[in-house]
Amino acid sequence: DLLDTGFDVNYRGPGGQTVLMYAAERGNEYLVPLLVSRGARVDDQNSQGETALMYAAKSGSERVVDFLLKRGAKVDRRSHNDDTALIWAARNGRRKTAEMLINKGADSNAIDKQGRTVLMWAVQGGHDGVIKYLVELGADITIKDKLLKIALDHAKTRNILVLLMLHSHKDALIAYEWDKAKLNMLDVNMRDFISWL
Repeated sequence: DLLDTGFDVNYRGPGGQTVLMYAAERGNEYLVPLLVSRGARVDDQNSQGETALMYAAKSGSERVVDFLLKRGAKVDRRSHNDDTALIWAARNGRRKTAEMLINKGADSNAIDKQGRTVLMWAVQGGHDGVIKYLVELGADITIKDKLLKIALDHAKTRNILVLLMLHSHKDALIAYEWDKAKLNMLDVNMRDFISWL
């Protein structure tokens, strides 16, 4: 096969992408271990500072994520945008992967260069499972990004589950002086939801 012909397993393509990054992005459970066994470096970064673990988190492949972590991938390694593998998992709605990363020590309140938290990315994508998990874990919902927005401000729709999850923290939102109109919208949506039940 190609790997037996002297092919450089750490060869970099456009943007500094390694073969391992491509395999991890596709969640390839056969190729990733094979590449590592032939000398692929698990924690190399491309020109944006992204790693194979970030790509595996994006794909949601728990086996690849677990394998890379066991081979020494740093769970909270940062890209040039201050992204982490957990931010990529949350952004792409990968709940089980997010849980695995947090259990391995990932910072559940990691913040990127825009000031956005893991929870903000999950809310922006409307990823209910990740949102529920992070809120139940105690993710800080009052952190403001660089545009002075909190997690709920990033919701693109009036997602009932998001509202339910964040409603239990209404006192924190009031203490943080969140927009009263938005708090009223929260109450209206809760009443609508309860009446619908």
